Amino acid sequence: VEPRPLVLTGGSRQPPRVDRVRCSSGMSELRRDPEDGKVYSFDELSAYYKGKYNKGEVKAYWEKECTPIKTKKDKAASAEPKAKAKAKAKVKAKAKATAKERPERGPANPKRFINDESTIVQDAMDGLIWSTPNVARLDSYPVIKVVFRTDWDKGKVAIISGGGAGHEPMHGGFVGKGMLTAAISGETFASPTIDAVFAAIVQVTGAKGCLLVIKNYTGDRLNFTLA
Repeated sequence: VEPRPLVLTGGSRQPPRVDRVRCSSGMSELRRDPEDGKVYSFDELSAYYKGKYNKGEVKAYWEKECTPIKTKKDKAASAEPKAKAKAKAKVKAKAKATAKERPERGPANPKRFINDESTIVQDAMDGLIWSTPNVARLDSYPVIKVVFRTDWDKGKVAIISGGGAGHEPMHGGFVGKGMLTAAISGETFASPTIDAVFAAIVQVTGAKGCLLVIKNYTGDRLNFTLA
């Protein structure tokens, strides 16, 4: 069988002479010959064109025109990074879907039951008044949060204290016989206002005056002193 002519891209029937061409692939590599579509090794291609073309021309044709054939090993190696990326994307999508489906959790501290964060202080004071005899609150509630003894005799020195909410049973829990006469509550971790402290003083103080128990907190010291 007469060897077919080597044709490089560009239409030339004779490929340019290449004196030194380095073959980057191993001799056992298989490539597809574009002339007949069949697969050959470099040695088979060289043997077929031996005597008609020199080795440099055959190498040039092998490198430029023949298409490498991927083996199963090559395909597995190229598919491995894709498989890993696909698996990682799948894990991320699953985590994202789980995060969306996850129900809202309750308070971090299971010892507390909260109906609504906006009314937590009022709820605490309401519970105190409903469960404790002889304790009431001022009409200006909930703007001014003051609880006091209803059985108090203004002929005695009143004892008043207060501070920010969030430390229950402080301070309303100490209102009662032999303890506080009135207690003022601020918002959560915030000192009670000057008006609230003044309202408590007016409510329970008689001719003998009152004693203010002020804790060593800047906001309490400032507002209680000004009141």
